[in-house]
Amino acid sequence: MTQRVVKVVRSYLADHDCEWLHLVRVKGFWVVLSKYKGDRDIGAVVPDLPGCFSQGESVKQALRNIKEAMELYLTPSINSIITSSEVNLP
Repeated sequence: MTQRVVKVVRSYLADHDCEWLHLVRVKGFWVVLSKYKGDRDIGAVVPDLPGCFSQGESVKQALRNIKEAMELYLTPSINSIITSSEVNLP
């Protein structure tokens, strides 16, 4: 488990509004699932992929959504593949 994951888990555990927390491995990464008081949805975050997060109305949906978010996060964008020097502009 990476230091980023440990840091995120500690912050959730310190938050008294967090009702429950669960860790699960998805595609080789730790995913933190959490439920907060007053929230209907379950949050999902991948600490080792900064900015990669999602949510769902159930654990199953949150996991499905985070898998899609991870795929999008890990798929190179067209901007990172093609540089201006590779494109012949008129």
